[in-house]
Amino acid sequence: MDPKHPSTLAYLASSDVAEEYDDYFDGAPLFAYDTKLIRGWFEVPGRLLDVGCGTARHVIELARRGHQVIGLDLSEHMLGVAREKVQEAGVGAFLVRGDMLRTERLFRAGSFDYAICMFSTLGLVAGHAHRVGFLEGLARVLRPGGRLAVHVHNRWHGVTTLHGIHSTLSNLWETHRGRAEWGDKILWYYRGIRNMYVHVFSRQELEGLLRQAGLRVLEMVPLNGRRSGPLRLRIATGVRANGYIALAERA
Repeated sequence: MDPKHPSTLAYLASSDVAEEYDDYFDGAPLFAYDTKLIRGWFEVPGRLLDVGCGTARHVIELARRGHQVIGLDLSEHMLGVAREKVQEAGVGAFLVRGDMLRTERLFRAGSFDYAICMFSTLGLVAGHAHRVGFLEGLARVLRPGGRLAVHVHNRWHGVTTLHGIHSTLSNLWETHRGRAEWGDKILWYYRGIRNMYVHVFSRQELEGLLRQAGLRVLEMVPLNGRRSGPLRLRIATGVRANGYIALAERA
C-alpha cells in the first residue's frame, strides 16, 4: 500500500484547504484542549519538532513559551500561511518543507527533546508498516527520554449510529477483500476533497504502534464527545472516546 493515498496528495496540493484552515477550525474545542495538554506535558523549554505543523498554531504557541521549534509540513500552501503568521507573531521558529515519512533523513538522530503529531496527522499515513516506520523515524530524532504527543481518531466512536455501523461494516468488507486495512476510513467529501482517506485507531492499536517504534506510553487521554477534555467517566471508553491523545517517551 502506498503511504500516501491520492486524497492525501489532493489535500496537500489544495490552496483552498490551507487558506481557509484557520477560519474553518476557529473555536474548535479540540484545538484549545490539545494546546493545554502540550503546554503541561512540555513545560520545560527545549528543541521541539511539530510534524504536520499546518498553519503553525502550535509552532507559534510553543515558540512563545521558549521552545526552539521547527515546523515540518509537505504542503507549500500550509507553509505559506504559516510563514506569514510566524512573521506577524514575531517569534523565532523555523519552517521546513519536507516529507514526514522521511523525518530521520531530514534531522539528526537524538536532536529533539520533544515532538508533536496532532489532529490525526498519523491517520493520513496509509498502511500499518508505513505507520510503524513513521513513528520509528520520529523516535530516532528524539533524544533518549525525549517525548512525543500524538492525536488520533477513535475507530469505535459513533459505531452506535446508523452511519457508524455502515462505515464499520464497509471497512470490514473491504478488509476481507484485501482492499483495505482494518481501521481505514473513506470520507465521501471533506473540505473539497472527494473520498478522503483517514485511518482511525483503537486504543490498543495506537499503544501497540508506539511500542513497536520503541516508545513507552506514559499517558493516554480518551477525549469526550466534544473533544474539549477527557472523558469524566472511564466506562466503555473504547466506544465513547472521541479520539485519543497519547504521551510517549523514547526508551
